[in-house]
Amino acid sequence: MDKIDVAIIRELTQGGLVLPGKPGFAPSYREVSMKIGIPFTTVSSRINLMYKLGVLRGSFFYPNPNLFKLNTAAYTTHISEELDKADAFRKLKSFDAIISAHDFLGRMAWITFVFSDEQDLERKLSALKKIAGAEGILSRIPFPPCTDSFSKSEALLMLHLTTKGLESYAGLARNLETSTRTLVRRMSKIAKENMILSIPNVDYSAMEGSVPADLLFFFANEQARATGEPKILELVKDYVIFGALFDIVGMCSLILPNAVLLKEIEGKVKQIDGVMQSYIEIVVEHFHQPKILAECLEKEIQGRSKSNIVRA
Repeated sequence: MDKIDVAIIRELTQGGLVLPGKPGFAPSYREVSMKIGIPFTTVSSRINLMYKLGVLRGSFFYPNPNLFKLNTAAYTTHISEELDKADAFRKLKSFDAIISAHDFLGRMAWITFVFSDEQDLERKLSALKKIAGAEGILSRIPFPPCTDSFSKSEALLMLHLTTKGLESYAGLARNLETSTRTLVRRMSKIAKENMILSIPNVDYSAMEGSVPADLLFFFANEQARATGEPKILELVKDYVIFGALFDIVGMCSLILPNAVLLKEIEGKVKQIDGVMQSYIEIVVEHFHQPKILAECLEKEIQGRSKSNIVRA
């Protein structure tokens, strides 16, 4: 993995935007080529090789939580030394509201989850603290605004994409009992209106000669974040594939060429004014399973089966 590979994965993940994922679907090879300024043939051969090696394994799709008036947050915690780390992380992965979870070589864990209101948030934070055996740090994640209504056929499409992914337009059209033309029109609509997001399915264990790591940092306040964030992004610009920079708690997923950079980057981030703490942890697992959002779609479909319009 080199800088070109990292730039390609970054474009597939966030498209240069600081969002929880890429609105819509993965860009074409030509779009990636134009965005990062690399020849189309190079982009095509690099992506095809990453698929061949198993580094890329397709895409994850999930509906925008705003469709269901759900809020989203990230929770960063050190799992207590008194607990078995593997067992605690398994419990975090099975947490009822989870969207994703990151496990690291050390005691740290990072998860994202949804909640309906502040009372629900307090209940879930209490449950997470019990699982981790320690107090964690909360940061809120703003998903892009989207429409507040969608049709039953659009709900069925998003549910299929969330639970089974996308193999081909023709196959998906058959499964949904519609024409390919109609399917493409619906997919274009849900993408344009920010109803669905996507991120690449990256298998970090398939990478050779690279060190996957997450950089986590905590700012003193919003003012410190405003001045410190650009400095951090400049520091890791050649390695970052995903930036969760939504609050005074930030996280950047990195692919580093060697382990020496772990300590070097952590040390430089700590020297940035306004950074209270920073950690850089080697990634053991990035887990993505927005089961809760699929269940929301199922409930909407079942509850409004006699109506063509599903309202969040």
